[in-house]
Order: sequence, then C-alpha cells, then structure tokens
Amino acid sequence: MIIEILLKRKYSRLEEKKLLSDFSEAGYKFKDARITRLYDIQGDLTRKELLNIAESLLADRVTETFRSGAKERNCYKAEIWFKPSVTDVVGESVLEALRDMGFEKVTGVRCGKALYVKGARGPKMILEAIEETLANPLINYCKISKL
Repeated sequence: MIIEILLKRKYSRLEEKKLLSDFSEAGYKFKDARITRLYDIQGDLTRKELLNIAESLLADRVTETFRSGAKERNCYKAEIWFKPSVTDVVGESVLEALRDMGFEKVTGVRCGKALYVKGARGPKMILEAIEETLANPLINYCKISKL
C-alpha cells in the first residue's frame, strides 16, 4: 500500500513557489505544482497498521499530514520512483526502523515522490520537466496519470 506524506497547506506555500520557479527557469510554465513523499510499504499489514506507521514514523505531526490515495482533481499526477535495480537507501532505513518498532510483517519499503501539476499541456510536457528538474532517467522512472 502506498502512503503519501504531504506538507500541511500553511507550510507548503514556499516549497510550491520554489518548485514552480525551478520549472519556470527550465522553460516550463505550470499554474500550480505540489510535491509529496511516497512510501510503498509491502507486507501483510492491515490498514490500521499502515496508518499507525504513517502517524508514528513517516509524518511530522506538526508540519505534515498523510493519506493513502490522491485527493486532487483536474490535474496530472506524476509518481517518481527509483528503478528496481537502484538501491533505495531511504526505503531500507524505513524498513529497518519498522522492524525495530515490531512490524515484522513488513517485507519491503520503496520511497518516491508524487508531483501534482495543473496547467500542463499533457504528460509529455510533465515528463520533460521532471527529467530536467527533479529526476534522473538513468535511475528513476516516472508514471504519469490524469486525475
């Protein structure tokens, strides 16, 4: 199951402005953009256990919130992940922490990012912008969908 960690709105404005600025400097103009962290937690866990993991380990209670499933609409969502052949050291660290916390049923953790974009002409434009500013196509892959 994928858990998504996002900054609460009152803390995310500066990050969003920086992201839009980076895209603009690279020649890509979007109306709005937001980035979040993704954790793909594998194993035989209940939804309650996964939400407990998000609350107790993955999200900062003061500045962040979490969810499972996108709530945004009328935008594109791009998920950026390490390719399977690339070592995910953050995922390995989270897996080790979860096992230390007693979550023995967790079999793997992969970390990624989600980018929500409004005002793009299509998925090709988003992929080009991501590969120029956020991701290295040698080690990352990107999955883009319209919400």
